[in-house]
Amino acid sequence: MLVREIAGEIVLLGGGKESTIFSKMLVLNESAALLVNRLMEHTCSIPDDLVDLLLQHYAVDYEEAHTDVDELIGILKGLNVLDIR
Repeated sequence: MLVREIAGEIVLLGGGKESTIFSKMLVLNESAALLVNRLMEHTCSIPDDLVDLLLQHYAVDYEEAHTDVDELIGILKGLNVLDIR
């Protein structure tokens, strides 16, 4: 996965082996970019650390943060750019 700014938008691009499967750009909002960057660093436990990250950076409650993380994980898994067992 690659996160880049293109034409003022933060986008997720496939990279490496997943680029043959994921051939589209996914536009990320600021919070999704924060989460994707943390996932790319491999420094988090999913979903707990990602929920905590949202709680630290945004004025959201736990349920909303957890729902947002679950939604992003579902999108990334659906695009075959995130493999969580």
